[in-house]
Amino acid sequence: MKNINLIEAIVALVKAVSLLTAKIAKLILTIEKIPARLHSEWVDSTEVCKILNIQPNTLYKHVKKYNIPTRKVGKKSYYRLKDIERLLVE
Repeated sequence: MKNINLIEAIVALVKAVSLLTAKIAKLILTIEKIPARLHSEWVDSTEVCKILNIQPNTLYKHVKKYNIPTRKVGKKSYYRLKDIERLLVE
């Protein structure tokens, strides 16, 4: 009986590691999309959504949840790519 529980635990652990590996690979691909010269530059919300492949509502939820600093110019919000990278890592 103990062997069966141990095997089930190992199978669950292998599945979890596999999922984590896939998420890390996706994160690496996303980070690689950000050109090195832009690391200190500001981009608008449309560009951030393109980089992260998310909808504007999702961006605004992340901004609120992770306290990402924004700068407003007129009605547009701008984000430092460095802060967006931080969001990806957390």
